Parts: sequence; structure tokens; C-alpha cells
Amino acid sequence: MEQSVSKRSALGLSMLIGFALPAGCAPESTEGASQSYSCEIPEGDTGGSGDVAVEVRDGEVRSLSVQTYFPGLPGNPGYSCTLRAARGDGESSWTVEGAVTTVELTAEKGAWPDPDLVRIVPLPGGYRIDLSNTRSSSMTCGAGAELPEAITIVGTGGQCRTDWGE
Repeated sequence: MEQSVSKRSALGLSMLIGFALPAGCAPESTEGASQSYSCEIPEGDTGGSGDVAVEVRDGEVRSLSVQTYFPGLPGNPGYSCTLRAARGDGESSWTVEGAVTTVELTAEKGAWPDPDLVRIVPLPGGYRIDLSNTRSSSMTCGAGAELPEAITIVGTGGQCRTDWGE
């Protein structure tokens, strides 16, 4: 009888450990965790190289960073375009209509009659960034540098698809 109680206790203990272990090893909740989508813009015939990143938290786009690089003349430094915006940064305003996030770059608003607008559209596994309503102004870009019309990011760490509008 002592042996059967001992076996039952061991079986009960192993079942308890079996149920408790997976619960303790389960991944933590991803609620509130941010995801980053990024890609590199290859240097091409129509545009410069660069990098792009979109940060998303709880399905909401939280920040955007676009940087393009153009080489200068031999012996001279190159030029770049930098566009960065984050919710609450004081230099941009954000609106969401359906799945599309529109970022108005308010820092440039005083320099031009119409504000620069960036539209960020979700795609399966990534985002399309429409930059067709932005200017390559001196506030954003150095001489000779520009932003593409649109950029598509799929996943992270890969190559961007760019549309330079040419």
C-alpha cells in the first residue's frame, strides 16, 4: 500500500510539474511591445542609397525615419535627406483614417503654403510609405539630395522597393 501511495504521489507531482512548467515557460505577452520594420535603399540609377524604419506598437504606427544619401563631387562630402517623425514630437501631427496613417510635418508648415504629408499604408508583412506630397526642401535635404516618391518595406533588414518617380 505504501508503494502505491508513493507511486500516486510521484505521478501527481510529475503531472503538476508538467502543467506548471509550460505555464512558466510561456512567452510573455506581446501587448505593448513594439515592432520595427526597416530596409535599406540600394544606390541606383535614379536615386541615392539610404535606410528607412517604421516603428509600430499595438498596431499603431509610432514613428518613421527616412534617410537618403547622395554622393558629392569627387573630393567633396555628399548630401542627405532626413525625415524623422514620432508621435508627440511637437514637429508633426498624426491622423489615422481606416488603416492609413497620415503624418503632417508641422516644422515645415511655415516655410510653405501646404504642409508636407506622408502617408503610411500597412501591407501584408510591411508598409508602403507615400512621400509624393513631401518636398526635398532645404529643411529636409541638402543640395542635390531628394526623397523618393514612395518606399515599400516588407519585413525587416531587407532591401526597400523605391519609386523615384522617373
